Amino acid sequence: MFRLWFVILACSFCFEISVSSAKEPVIISFNLTTFGGDIERIKSLHNTSWPLVGKCCPVGQLYRFNDDDNPGENRCEDPRPNEKNEYSPFFSDFNHSGLLVPGLSQPQFVAVIGIPCRHGKYIMDPLTIAEDEYHLMMNGSVFTPLNNVRMLQPGQDYCMEVVSDGRLVVMGCYQPELKVVTADTRLAMYAIGLLISVPFLLATIISYVITRQICDVHGMNLCCYSGCLAVAFLTLALLQLGGQSFDQNACVSAAFVIQFSFIACSFWLNAMTVESWRLIRGYKAGSPPLTSERSPPLYRVFFFYSIWGWGLSAVLIVVSLALGLNPTIPWTYVKRSGNEQPSCWFGYTYSLPYFYVPVGILVFLNTTLFVMAGIKMAQIQRALDRNRVARNNESDRRDRRVFKELRLTFFFTLALFLILVVNWSMELVSMLTESNVFAWSIFDLVNALQGLFVFGFFVLRRAVRTLVWQRIKELVGIGSERESDDDKANEMTLLSSVTNGTNSTRIVTQ
Repeated sequence: MFRLWFVILACSFCFEISVSSAKEPVIISFNLTTFGGDIERIKSLHNTSWPLVGKCCPVGQLYRFNDDDNPGENRCEDPRPNEKNEYSPFFSDFNHSGLLVPGLSQPQFVAVIGIPCRHGKYIMDPLTIAEDEYHLMMNGSVFTPLNNVRMLQPGQDYCMEVVSDGRLVVMGCYQPELKVVTADTRLAMYAIGLLISVPFLLATIISYVITRQICDVHGMNLCCYSGCLAVAFLTLALLQLGGQSFDQNACVSAAFVIQFSFIACSFWLNAMTVESWRLIRGYKAGSPPLTSERSPPLYRVFFFYSIWGWGLSAVLIVVSLALGLNPTIPWTYVKRSGNEQPSCWFGYTYSLPYFYVPVGILVFLNTTLFVMAGIKMAQIQRALDRNRVARNNESDRRDRRVFKELRLTFFFTLALFLILVVNWSMELVSMLTESNVFAWSIFDLVNALQGLFVFGFFVLRRAVRTLVWQRIKELVGIGSERESDDDKANEMTLLSSVTNGTNSTRIVTQ
């Protein structure tokens, strides 16, 4: 009887020991985001004699990696019923003879909660890779004696967590690469090209605004197009050159400005195409095209173009903001130095439809209008050729000069459209192939210097520049008595019908 009682007592004692040894440790947790990795401050708030460890997930949770059974991102979550979550790391210590191994579990310790890795993380697995051997010290440091000997600091260089298969692993943080910041010559030249374009775009706007004879519907559409392009180029150049100093809010705001400007450019280019088609369709030999007796007043037509150009662009941006989408800047406009991404970088695929679908529709509409206008111009050219053979009088010569200006307006608008099409096509290829195969091509120079092309096409034309120069001389007070004979010889005849201050269109002839 005594022996049986002794056996029962011994078994009970062993059971109590096993239960006691299986008791979970007491964990005092501090959130990393609250204390910003200030370990000394955390120690000062609690008993400094307690061991310290960096823990990835909140107490009671484990870290689950993404796989076929667990789709989604790597994440912290509560364990499933069949999963173990015993967070009890072994702490090692030093004495006068060196490192004391193996370490021992502790009944209580302080845990700094959070993943401190900003540049990615890696798993240290000594069971698979011997060089990954590590030792958790009482002060929270992780000592790596074999691979790149160093001390990983809690809240800065690592965190330790139980994963879904029950292992307790250390996740080390990749260190940021030390880079010598140098100015990429090509990137700087690209940004300088953008900045060079801006004053030429502004000069185009000023030229048309101060010269009433050319500030018709097509001219005002051109001003809006140039203004959008100037805002986009100026903001983009600032991002390319000084994006490092922009915080996230400034980046997002600037990117939305650029996105709106580029979308509005596409709509206003479409408005210019429509107006060019109207001019060509309404052309009739021997009379001004689309005179005010046969067309709506200038500002009424421009009002509808404004709804098209500004209104739909604003709607797309408002929808993007309402859906919480990030802005999308065309990749062919955002230049990178090598494989490095710029500081402000936006290329999110889920927001692409709000940029490329409208641009694609406008490209299709413009293509259709240009084909129709080309056919109409061929018909007009044949009619003018017949009149030249039959009569070749002064009115026929005037009609040919008028048609020449119409044709120049058409071809210059077509040139801007082709730049848009090539840019859009390159963008699609880069996006579909997930590469930057067209980086730093000759087209980048053309793209950045669009302002010079706009100014050359629509201001430096002999007919337009003469009118602008005459207007400038009037504004600075140079009288007509000081005009040279060459200026008088180059004076243009305006075939524009002006009624009650609203001229529907203009054609200038030499």
